[in-house]
Amino acid sequence: MSSMYLIGFIQTVFLSLLILTKKRLKLSDVFLFLFILVMGLRLLNIYFGNIGYYEVYPKIVRLIEFIYWPLFGPLLFLYIETITSTENKFRLIYLIHFIPGFYVIIVFAGFIYNNSGLSLNEYCQRGIFFQAGKYFWYYTTHIYFILSIIKLHRYRRSVENYFSSKKNVDLRWLLIMTYGFGLFLFTSMFFILTHDIIPVELPAVYYHFSWFVLVIYIFGIGYFGYRQKGVFDNDELNPERENQLELVERAQTYQPVRVTTEDLKTDQYIKTKLGKDEKEVILKNLKNCMKTEKPYLDSELDLKKLSEAINTTPNKLSQTINSTFNKNFFEFVNEYRIDEVKYKLTDPDFSQEKIMNIAYDCGFNSKSSFFSVFKRLTSQTPTEYKNKHGVSK
Repeated sequence: MSSMYLIGFIQTVFLSLLILTKKRLKLSDVFLFLFILVMGLRLLNIYFGNIGYYEVYPKIVRLIEFIYWPLFGPLLFLYIETITSTENKFRLIYLIHFIPGFYVIIVFAGFIYNNSGLSLNEYCQRGIFFQAGKYFWYYTTHIYFILSIIKLHRYRRSVENYFSSKKNVDLRWLLIMTYGFGLFLFTSMFFILTHDIIPVELPAVYYHFSWFVLVIYIFGIGYFGYRQKGVFDNDELNPERENQLELVERAQTYQPVRVTTEDLKTDQYIKTKLGKDEKEVILKNLKNCMKTEKPYLDSELDLKKLSEAINTTPNKLSQTINSTFNKNFFEFVNEYRIDEVKYKLTDPDFSQEKIMNIAYDCGFNSKSSFFSVFKRLTSQTPTEYKNKHGVSK
């Protein structure tokens, strides 16, 4: 088992070096580096414990033991926060997220550096500040994991409000980062519960399982990070991607307003003061544009492009789509694309055309996205739909 921890630590060193050698180091890279570094230190700590270094350097081992856990969650949250933002500078407010970790170190400093022989439970019973420190130590990362999920899904909704495609947005990478870490948290909590609360004695090898999951997670970060452009390589963020982030950032600030009964009575929306007459003009222009010009065939279509095509603002267009069709921009555009695909799948002139070629021609730029949207809207796969409705030429 010791070799597994050492291999995991070596992998974190390798990934850390890849990040530090990037030509353009962004703030999100720094938080990712720290996140990986903390995981590596924890694995190194377990490795030293297994080979007997705990008795030789007990204070260092204890220090790492207390500092790594309340840092995991905040670092993951800050990575998501900064990678979904165009701002590339450190803000003082970020320091707030490290307060739980500092509090834990201060509260348990006496336990870390004192050789009085007190157990952790005895030490925590000395007062409310020590009890609070124990809860900060145990649960800070779990709370921040939940906050990361909320942040990620808010970002995802913002993407769907502004873009008709998700291919060039870091959703998959962020989902892997977040939910992969969640799997590690789940396995850790399971074995903590079976050890501390549920009277179940498991073989010692089972308690290494959660750390084995962490090692796999680290290698998963390396694999998927290598495939995700810009994470570990030296490719700089291109202007198009920067423009996308600016739009998403704006979308996160100005979310479309859900229409209430009171809004309908006043014929206005709260934020943009979109009146009934203006909304009807936008809706008429939108339907005419989608029917005659078919902008949805452009795989890079976004809210800004479409709003410019019908001479309105992104916010007004977003609110019109939201209130009229009860859909976000992503859903609205992709329904048109699916209708176009369905038409071509049943057209004899396209009977010999490959399904994915049709999908690309209709505005999709991702196979997985196309199949997912098609299945959701038709309850069939494209092949099943073609076999059922298609006409042989």
